[in-house]
Amino acid sequence: MTKRNNRQLDHQLLDHYGKPNTKLKGDVLYSPKHPKRAVFYLTDGYVRLVNQEQGVIKIVGPGEFFGDRGIFASDKIYTEAITDIKYICMDESVFRWLMYKDTKLALEITTSLSQHAIYLKQRPNLLTITKEIYSHMRKGHALKYFIVHQRATPISCK
Repeated sequence: MTKRNNRQLDHQLLDHYGKPNTKLKGDVLYSPKHPKRAVFYLTDGYVRLVNQEQGVIKIVGPGEFFGDRGIFASDKIYTEAITDIKYICMDESVFRWLMYKDTKLALEITTSLSQHAIYLKQRPNLLTITKEIYSHMRKGHALKYFIVHQRATPISCK
C-alpha cells in the first residue's frame, strides 16, 4: 500500500468532485460572517488561515486541503488569499459522499483539516513554529509567505 502525496493528486480527478475557482490576492474565501461549508484543495498560490481569537495564522500552499468554519467548528477562523490562487471547492455533500466512495482521499482530507485545526487552536511556541517552517521547506513552499504573513503574536515558551 503506497501513501498518496497531496501534491501528486490528479487535479482532473478532483475536478470531478468539486468546482475549480480562482481568487485574487486579498480576497476572503470564508469568514464568520460569510461561512462556506466546504473543503478546498489549493492548486496554485497561498492562503492564510487565521484564528482571530488566538491570533494564530497558518499558511497553506499548493497541494494542500483546508476547510471552512463548519469543518473547524469555530466562528473565529477566516481564510484570506495572500497571492492570486486557484483551488477546487468541494461542498459538504460531496465530502460526505467521498467518505463512502474514496475513503483514502476522505482520510487525507480529514487528516489535513484536523492538523490545521489543532495548529490554529494552540498558542504558538518555538517548537510549533519550527515544525511549521520545516513542513513548508519539506513541501518546497516559498518561506517568504510564511515569514511575511505571520503577525506578531506572543510566543509561549511552555
